[in-house]
Amino acid sequence: MNNNKRLIIMSVTGVLILICGVVGITYSWFSTVVEGTGKPIIVSAGVLDVKYDEAEVMNVSFGKPIYDDNRATQAYKNTFTISHEGRSTIDACYSIDLSIDSIQDKFKSKWVKYELYDVTNDVSVTGVKDFSNVVSTGTIELAEALKLNVGESVQYEFRVWLSYSDIEDQTELLQNNSGTAISAHIKVSAKSGECVATPDYYLYEQILLDNPNVETRTDFSVAFTTSNNGDTIYKASGQDGKDTYYFAGQVTNNYVKFANKYWRIVRINEDNSVRLIYAGTSTEDTSAFINTGQAYNSSYNNSAYVGYMYTANEQFGTSTNSSIKTVLDEWYINNLSGFDEYISKTAIYCNDRTVGSGTWSATGSTFYYAAYSRLASGKSPTYICGNVNDRFTASTSTGNGKLTYPIGLITADEVAYAGGKNGTNNSSYYIAQNAKTGATYWWTMSPSSWENNLGNHSAGVFSVGGSAAAGSLNYNNVNTTYGVRSVVSLKSCVLYSGGNGTASDPYTVELSDTCSTAEN
Repeated sequence: MNNNKRLIIMSVTGVLILICGVVGITYSWFSTVVEGTGKPIIVSAGVLDVKYDEAEVMNVSFGKPIYDDNRATQAYKNTFTISHEGRSTIDACYSIDLSIDSIQDKFKSKWVKYELYDVTNDVSVTGVKDFSNVVSTGTIELAEALKLNVGESVQYEFRVWLSYSDIEDQTELLQNNSGTAISAHIKVSAKSGECVATPDYYLYEQILLDNPNVETRTDFSVAFTTSNNGDTIYKASGQDGKDTYYFAGQVTNNYVKFANKYWRIVRINEDNSVRLIYAGTSTEDTSAFINTGQAYNSSYNNSAYVGYMYTANEQFGTSTNSSIKTVLDEWYINNLSGFDEYISKTAIYCNDRTVGSGTWSATGSTFYYAAYSRLASGKSPTYICGNVNDRFTASTSTGNGKLTYPIGLITADEVAYAGGKNGTNNSSYYIAQNAKTGATYWWTMSPSSWENNLGNHSAGVFSVGGSAAAGSLNYNNVNTTYGVRSVVSLKSCVLYSGGNGTASDPYTVELSDTCSTAEN
């Protein structure tokens, strides 16, 4: 039986509920039901009909996940038709959204996929997308600014399916499925005026649009605690003289939800990739560490051990992974390998091993690295990574190309730009907010010193205070066990898909076909 009711050019909602059975995968969909008075309502933009083809209750059972290529025949399809019957002579402009009322956490997965398909014109409207970046409630835009002429109609299928993987274990998705997995409804809305689509913005463009107040800073002699008021970003000159835009102080709008995790935006890199630091499993996480007791390197009696990669007795060697790099690589494999196409291969992670004072040696007299001279002796951070061997990248186009996995740590200079100061506590700036508990200190990627005092040798790297000396820059022996916060950079071509960057509505992103294969 068809459910057929009129749509105000304002909004018509259909409700569908997906329930997973206990055995195998069983989806029970309660088909779209139009809410309203049941009478045609006419406004100046025209009148649209929405007809839902399914019965009021549909039970669709899937014994197994399906291959994406089989979605047209094997995915669940909720079919509806939008038509303009001509009770008005004005053409209509409409949009289609999926409004999520609730979703179980495990179904916020890259393997639970959906597509809006235009059956009339035989074309995919959305392409294949997934639920990996959805929040528990909210709206996913499926289509906007679609024009419907008087007398025309368009039939759509909303498809959803569990995508089969032959490389990852999907046991968790298949077992213990009881109760409602996803509750959602299709919403069709229309408006008067011209059909003008909101342009697609890259994430870095949206960040700049949302922060129109661009300022510069020259004084880094005190810890920075100023609020950005939700609209301020700072600009500095970076690598190759190009501008970089960074957040500083108390920031309320630099949250991103990506790869089922939360992150804080550190800066828009010089190549427009967007640098993120891990912020945990919720926006309220205060212990956002991937490891709370990790040495930067297990050995400390050679200055080479400050290297993210190192060669014993060499200043700029890259033959051996540091202990901390091994941990980060393993975390990337386990948590981000399925999202690798989002992550920039050209972004630079700087492990500045140039000397600021003294003379470099592997085991000789005390000397200090350049970051120490900039941040401990002086107060002048930089985004420039001078030596190409210290520019750790996955691509050889911008750096040393030594990274198999494009992941690193924040630099001490980036911490200073964000609001940190050597030896001064600062618990209010955003870098410290998600790392107040769980680890006394956590590592940066910036070498500080080689110290040789009365035969006591120690290679040192900068750290940031966690539960101890909150938010302050410090430097410590590389064999000390501290917390680890991962840092990645989203490609410049990654698209903004939603949110305003706040804790309650973090930015979400999506990927175009061309971006998935690009280095950045």
